[in-house]
Amino acid sequence: MEKNLKNKMMNIASKMMLSCERATFYVDKSQYEPLSCIEKFSLNMHLATCKFCRLYKVESNFITTQIKSINFITTTTKNLTQEEKKIIKQTLDKQINTK
Repeated sequence: MEKNLKNKMMNIASKMMLSCERATFYVDKSQYEPLSCIEKFSLNMHLATCKFCRLYKVESNFITTQIKSINFITTTTKNLTQEEKKIIKQTLDKQINTK
């Protein structure tokens, strides 16, 4: 009986453990919609043991934040004049040529 219970517990635990591929899917999904309780629990279990997926979460959150801020800026600001575009291009060219 005790061995059977142990096997059942191991089976449940193995189903709860995510692959890195699934964990990164949940990281991305969590940025756009809420995760279910099971998804959150499984992701947190995986992140507790996988430093690579923890790093992926930090980097993914940073990229998403930057993209959202760019979208906000471009949708709330005026269109650039040709002169402003020229100045930006010149600044970027200088940065590229100095590296």
